[in-house]
Amino acid sequence: MSFTYIRFLFFLVGLLALYSFSPAGLRRYVLVLGSLVFCFVGSFWGGVAALCFTAVNFGLGGLIANTRKARLVLILGIVANVVSLYLFKLSGRPVIGLSFLVLTCIGYLVDVSRGEIEAESSLVRFAGFAAFFPKYGMGPLVHYSELAEQLDKPNLRVEYLQEGLSSFVLGFVIKVLSADRLWKLWTTVSAVDPARLTFLLSWTSLFSFGLSLYLQWQSYSLMAVGLARLFGIQLPGNMNYPYLARGIRDFFRRWHTTFYRWMQDYVYQPLGGNRGGMPRTVINVVLVCLLAGLWHGAHWNYVVWALFIAGWMLFERYWLGKRLHRMRIVPHLYVLLVITLSWLLFAFHDFGAMGRFFVRLIPFMSKKAVNMTFKTTFLPYLPSFLAGILCLFPLPENLVRQRNRSWVVSVLLSALFFWAVYLLIMGGGTSFLYLNL
Repeated sequence: MSFTYIRFLFFLVGLLALYSFSPAGLRRYVLVLGSLVFCFVGSFWGGVAALCFTAVNFGLGGLIANTRKARLVLILGIVANVVSLYLFKLSGRPVIGLSFLVLTCIGYLVDVSRGEIEAESSLVRFAGFAAFFPKYGMGPLVHYSELAEQLDKPNLRVEYLQEGLSSFVLGFVIKVLSADRLWKLWTTVSAVDPARLTFLLSWTSLFSFGLSLYLQWQSYSLMAVGLARLFGIQLPGNMNYPYLARGIRDFFRRWHTTFYRWMQDYVYQPLGGNRGGMPRTVINVVLVCLLAGLWHGAHWNYVVWALFIAGWMLFERYWLGKRLHRMRIVPHLYVLLVITLSWLLFAFHDFGAMGRFFVRLIPFMSKKAVNMTFKTTFLPYLPSFLAGILCLFPLPENLVRQRNRSWVVSVLLSALFFWAVYLLIMGGGTSFLYLNL
């Protein structure tokens, strides 16, 4: 169930009221029950999958902690999680957010095997961690140690309710009024023959594709953090203004920060990181990028995209990075160009369509467009585009955090929220692209 469905708003109000008025000792159970309802309402098979993965990984954690063959059980557990995820995907059943649940459970099993945490002895407590609904669909990916104690003793305070509500509303507004509109622009442009596109429209629509992806992640992160705060829980943010980065590695360190941390903790460092010299580092970087690419889907374009990103990361590490460090503006322009071109590899599964679109990005390399011009196609989306550009910087979040100092900000945010709700009522609601992972 997407956070931007009208029925979710009713669900949230009901669950928050029940949670707030429940005795402290029962709140954990209310939150677990609410999280399971969230999964089942979003997708019956998604709810079934959540129950199965939660129960199985709870048992595996206990087995790892109480056997001499912990490493073997860990390996079998990881394989079982990955294969089961793959089979669920092949079945065609709608299993929203299952990839994030699998990554969460694998991280838990590894932490238990390393002795960093004790295996959880309560299935209810483990379910609260694994299926906590604000993070279930698209993260953030958190360690067990970061969340378990908070779920036991949530800190409910009026100021936290205010912070949580403001963060949720800002994310809601960004998603509906900007991210969705820019995605509509991209679907309109990418559905036609690229020969109909002008040079300017091709570049702005491709950048809008990446901007829409960014806004999807940013809005979900804001809403997830805000929702958790409403229940007295603190979750880490997931987007740290990646378009302000000064390099490609820095960009992805800022993009989905907890996924980057997960890959570092459970893939890159166990492979040896950069401790084995240049050859080993190159292999490890390529492997991590390939896994990240295939995580998005079993398509060859994701493999090419991953190799493209790995190549730039290694180029920076061994040559370009030192030179970029001495400059101020050039690193930002370099990131903007490389990342925008990388979205071309990410957006098209069909390499033929990808190539035809790429030609339109090169001036004087193709015939004049037939009828899709910048003015007629892009300008209707200009307000959403400019709002999205504004969200590349900390200003909107800073203004919302300081809402108590300005009644104008509070009124404007409220008006935008009700406008977004009105659009959802008229249009039926929207989902997040990455919920299908």
